[in-house]
Amino acid sequence: MAFADDLKKAEKLRSSGKNGAAVAAMESVWVERLTKPELKQLRELFDQIPEQERKTSMTHCLQEMELDWLEGRFSDIDLWHDALTARRSKFREESPARAQLETYICAANLLRVPKENSRLLLQLGILYNGGRGHSPYPIIPTDRMPSVLRGSRDLSDLSIYVGAVSSIIRPMLPALSFGNSSGLVECARAELFYEQNDLTQASLEVASALHAEEPEILFIAYVLMARLRALEPDGPGWRDAVEHLARILEKKHAEWLLPNFEAFQVRMELLSGNMEAARLWLDAAEDEWDGITPENFYRMETKAGVYLSLGRYREALSLREQLQEMISRGNRVLDRADTLSSMALSLEAMGKRELALEKLQEALDLAEPFEYVRVIADKGKNILPLLDALSGGAYLDRVRRAAEDFALIYPNLYAIPCSL
Repeated sequence: MAFADDLKKAEKLRSSGKNGAAVAAMESVWVERLTKPELKQLRELFDQIPEQERKTSMTHCLQEMELDWLEGRFSDIDLWHDALTARRSKFREESPARAQLETYICAANLLRVPKENSRLLLQLGILYNGGRGHSPYPIIPTDRMPSVLRGSRDLSDLSIYVGAVSSIIRPMLPALSFGNSSGLVECARAELFYEQNDLTQASLEVASALHAEEPEILFIAYVLMARLRALEPDGPGWRDAVEHLARILEKKHAEWLLPNFEAFQVRMELLSGNMEAARLWLDAAEDEWDGITPENFYRMETKAGVYLSLGRYREALSLREQLQEMISRGNRVLDRADTLSSMALSLEAMGKRELALEKLQEALDLAEPFEYVRVIADKGKNILPLLDALSGGAYLDRVRRAAEDFALIYPNLYAIPCSL
């Protein structure tokens, strides 16, 4: 209700010509925690206020950057970043006003999603040390997805020094001001160990994140728990973890996470062969032709997986090609390896063996430096003939063994193809 109340107040102010007051009335809104309909309402309000009047608010500039990112309006992000940096000439370098401005600019640099993770660490350090330990606007690196490692950006290159990076980042996380950061580092480490097929270490890390406070962190933790349980057919099963997560999200009123939570549920139902659940979700899913953005990226990945599982290989391949355009905006190792290996499955089913092998080899080449196994192995039985057709060393053998184990648990992951 807080957003609805703020919006109503801001619209009343705008309609009476008080544009600056309308912008100020919305400054408490955290864009990341709005539902998709609320994001649309926010955009409609902002677009009714002249841009130059909106630029006078530093907080608004950050809100616009986050909204543009979620909407996929990437070219507009720099416009609002530049609106902040242009203010530097108004203040003396050592003045309190200039110091406050630099804190906003540092937060803006993080919202731009730096191309290099080394710059991400640098900006976080500057914010922590120069911004009195707090960002002027909350920032969380998950993009509503059940992932830190492949959230708003791919953190793979930081994983090479996981111990040192964890120690550096952990004390600085409160600077992002998104609430209690407890469990975020543990989730990132658990994801890394899962992808590297160190399931014992992944289980130990995720267990310490199950009592986090922020819904985004709990989303990641319980998704990881469900995925780990799915690899233990004689264990307690994944459904309990998913059902518990549903109750948590309801209790936390985390409506903005529900679309991606439902997408994750469908992914798990596919493991169990519940094609009817997949079809029902697909019937209500967003149309990829309306555009792929960071806000719907996880759901579009899920949709491509549903197409593949239902044997709709051309549609799966086409959607994966569209996803590649989004992935190409950053060095998203896991998403690229996932997409390429999935494309290999579609191509193999369509009788394009040579091209399928090229895609799979490219995925393996991306994943090997980071020792990622499960992103490919979790394709199961259908990826095995392609893995067997490739030559390689110890890494390829690890992927193949993990895929064989996965195929034993889930032998019917993909449906018989529909007519092509």
